[in-house]
Amino acid sequence: QSAITLAGIKTGSSDIEQIQSGNYGSIMINLHPFSTRDRTAKQISDEILKSTTHITGYEELDIRIDGGGPPVGKDIEIRIINTTDSIREKAEQKIISTLKNIEGAESIKTTNLPGKPQIKLQIKEEKLARLGLTLSQVVQTISTAYKGSDITSTRIKNEDVGFHVILNDEDRKNINTLKTLLIPNNTQKLIPLKEVVNFYQIPGSPNYYHYNGLRSTTITAGVNKDISTPIKVYETLKKALPESLIETQFQNSTIVYGGEAQETNESFISLFQTLLLALLGIYFTLILLFNSLSQPFIVILTIPFGMIGVITAFGLHNQDLGFMSMLGTIGLTGIIVNDALILVNHINNLRKEMPETPLLQLVAKGTADRFRALLLTTLTTVAGILPLAYGIGGSDPFIAPMGLALGYGLAFSTPVIMILVPSFYLLIEDIKSIPSRLRKKKPNEH
Repeated sequence: QSAITLAGIKTGSSDIEQIQSGNYGSIMINLHPFSTRDRTAKQISDEILKSTTHITGYEELDIRIDGGGPPVGKDIEIRIINTTDSIREKAEQKIISTLKNIEGAESIKTTNLPGKPQIKLQIKEEKLARLGLTLSQVVQTISTAYKGSDITSTRIKNEDVGFHVILNDEDRKNINTLKTLLIPNNTQKLIPLKEVVNFYQIPGSPNYYHYNGLRSTTITAGVNKDISTPIKVYETLKKALPESLIETQFQNSTIVYGGEAQETNESFISLFQTLLLALLGIYFTLILLFNSLSQPFIVILTIPFGMIGVITAFGLHNQDLGFMSMLGTIGLTGIIVNDALILVNHINNLRKEMPETPLLQLVAKGTADRFRALLLTTLTTVAGILPLAYGIGGSDPFIAPMGLALGYGLAFSTPVIMILVPSFYLLIEDIKSIPSRLRKKKPNEH
């Protein structure tokens, strides 16, 4: 649908992959909605990889599919933190060699990479003085050759035109051109640069990364999902490299595990903590509404049964319960509570209006009274949400799992609520009446 090209920037979903350098480039492609195309994002990325095999001039092509939700980075992401470069490099080599032997781990990379090759010039000071040259003359000549220099300007038709002198592209890439650059000395004799300079080719300075203020190296890897999972790879790695071994061989080193598995676990932990706080808030709010400590449990006990619909739906659709689907599940919790709340509150009102009527009849009447309202509400909500899940009329693949969780969870939970809430209501009332029944039974025994 659209594409954005970024020159000199390498983008990524992880903080270690945001790199600005002249030898990087990124292209971000926005696809049409998945409901309007015949191919998945994975099929498109595979085709791009196949079609770029004949292209030369680049060292590595990395294709990343944005999966929605919070950024999670690579499948495997390991940070080695140590202020001593040699120890950090030793730990890096050990971890990489271990990862290569773990089944399922692939595309292992490290941030400890040399920069672009550089040419180091070492001045021959004695020869420089003997040939009548100065250091500033050497520097000025090299700067003019590679960066260019404004030599003069002239005026043409009321406009100033400048003349900029610089070597052409081919000569700037040729080290022999650099060696044969001619420098005029104090007697105007032209001296080749190689007469006064030694040339050394050295690796460029790497990009340095820090974690909590300390220098670090990050190793990333992908995981072949058909063979293993990120969690299994981490478990195997930690068994092969226990903390005791790291402390012994790599003194003062800290290993921080991240990536998809770690970020996903942290996201789900946060979601479950939020859900627990929400349930506590619901419980105490219902205590004020019902003026009862036991009746809020009737509402809360219906929530797990509503989750059965979500699990069943995702199992039938062969999809994972991801971050967005769990957000939809938390939203479903609120709807389930609302439906159960309406039913329990109506039964309580009937008990106040008709105190002489048997409880079983009141519960049956209350459930029948609210059946039509809950059913129509459910049908209209499901009819509005499921098109989002299936991409009918346009959809977003990131939000579709949320719609699937809400739609099927609500469709399954409504009939369950109509059965469970009356049953739980009668069950709790029976439990509450046990002490009074025991007191009535004791005098009859004598």
